[in-house]
Amino acid sequence: MLTTNIYFLLINSISHFFSKRSFLLAITVLVLISTTSKAQIEPVTKSDDYIITKHSFSVEDGLAARQVTSAIEDKDGFMWFGTTNGLSRYDGNSFKTFNKQNFGLLENEIASLSIDEKNHLIIAFHNKSINTIKKSNMQVMDLNNYTLKTLESTYPKLPFKTKDIVSMVNDVNKNMFFVTDSPFQVWKYTAAKGFKLLGELTQWNAKSLAGTEFSDNTIYSIIQNGSLVLKKNAYPSYLITEDTISPFSYKPEEYVFSITPNKSLLVYNTSTNTVSKSNFPDAVHRIVKQNADTFLHLFPVSDYPWWFS
Repeated sequence: MLTTNIYFLLINSISHFFSKRSFLLAITVLVLISTTSKAQIEPVTKSDDYIITKHSFSVEDGLAARQVTSAIEDKDGFMWFGTTNGLSRYDGNSFKTFNKQNFGLLENEIASLSIDEKNHLIIAFHNKSINTIKKSNMQVMDLNNYTLKTLESTYPKLPFKTKDIVSMVNDVNKNMFFVTDSPFQVWKYTAAKGFKLLGELTQWNAKSLAGTEFSDNTIYSIIQNGSLVLKKNAYPSYLITEDTISPFSYKPEEYVFSITPNKSLLVYNTSTNTVSKSNFPDAVHRIVKQNADTFLHLFPVSDYPWWFS
């Protein structure tokens, strides 16, 4: 049976602590989805530079469901987890659930979460038939007063239709990125500048590729160190920065899970169960770990190095 646990790895940098004379914490959140029969966690270690402690949470602790699809931190420090059975808010001590029944969400099965600088939590709901965002099925929770809004009322100058959004992702500075179809484009939103079109995903718009159904519509994303990677199964992937949109091709079973500051990509192969490293756009990998632990996704969700997988 599939079981989801949330593992919190707390890293306290000793040198940073003494230089600032304050209790500054660098916190890493690792959400691991694994089978109970095969789940193995490597031992937690300690060094002179950092101390790691670990906590795990599941439905027994108040999490809305065992399947966690997304995680994000708001400006008040609450952690929000999108699950297959509603939205869970964690305050450091306990969970509170928001769902269709007790709060008026459109659905309970959440696909992804995003948040802007004004503390608007964008909720996208799952479309079970094509395993992606359900078109026209998004809500905004205003975390300043805990009210629900539409995307259009929150952003009156929205330059695209809600029904055209197929993916969204946040960076650590609360900048939001939206991928739309008809045609496939990438938009960036900041509170200061509003919406900006970064460019078109031309190879996804090719006639021979567009219009596919079911799992081919699934879009995977990773944003880190100022770069965004988008993957759409067998389609060419894209590395997106503020100024460039560059297509590249890896194997369908290969997923980028981390982007280094110099644009090197760490890649997980689901067929060979290995992790490799390549320098963009070179598709030749150097294997860095055999028999890697299975994971789904990895990305930062706060100003500190929080991670969700």
